[in-house]
Amino acid sequence: MTAPMLILKDIAKSYPAPSGGTVEVLKSIFLEVEAGRSIAIVGPSGSGKSTLLNIIGTLDFPSAGSVFLEGQELGRMGEVELAAIRNRKIGFVFQQHHLLPQCNVLENILVPTLISRSESIQIAETRARALLDQVGLSPRLDYRPGQLSGGEQLRVAVVRAMINQPRLLLADEPTGSLDRAGAESLADLLVEMNRQQGTTLVVVTHSLPLAQRMDRIYTLVDGALVPGNP
Repeated sequence: MTAPMLILKDIAKSYPAPSGGTVEVLKSIFLEVEAGRSIAIVGPSGSGKSTLLNIIGTLDFPSAGSVFLEGQELGRMGEVELAAIRNRKIGFVFQQHHLLPQCNVLENILVPTLISRSESIQIAETRARALLDQVGLSPRLDYRPGQLSGGEQLRVAVVRAMINQPRLLLADEPTGSLDRAGAESLADLLVEMNRQQGTTLVVVTHSLPLAQRMDRIYTLVDGALVPGNP
């Protein structure tokens, strides 16, 4: 039996309360995700969904518990190692896409490759152009973000997240700022990337239609992660 790609063991997260003591956001969370699968994490605002996603992506750290990615315990790594993991193995898509306004579409997509420098810029650019063609944005290659629609900007963000061929793609409320048609289009793109590229996908969302496109749904309830819809 193949070992899960992503494992969370007894993850807990708490913060100091203004009046003293602590506020528990996440409690003893256990999760296993097989390579190439997709899951959605749903729950009300403030339930800790984004916190959990940030812990998976090493943008935040648990108060207790361990995160394993392809058998490596991330909490035992130093910041240099974690930065390399984030750049090479994990792709991030946020509702606020953080595209550089002064750069065109192609330049924005190539930014992660400049950090890793693991291959020639020519190879990376060829892959970027192929991905842009796949998502229907080849005609927008030289556009700056301000010249794109919200849906187009998010598609650029997805391509940027995929440019280093990550093993794990994390998406935090990716359709939250889109209308219905844009949300459906982005959902189609995420599912397509998951299936065609074999990238493991973890999506945090309020959108039940998006969640239902994933292989499994989990709900955060009182800090605990439980299988199924709320």
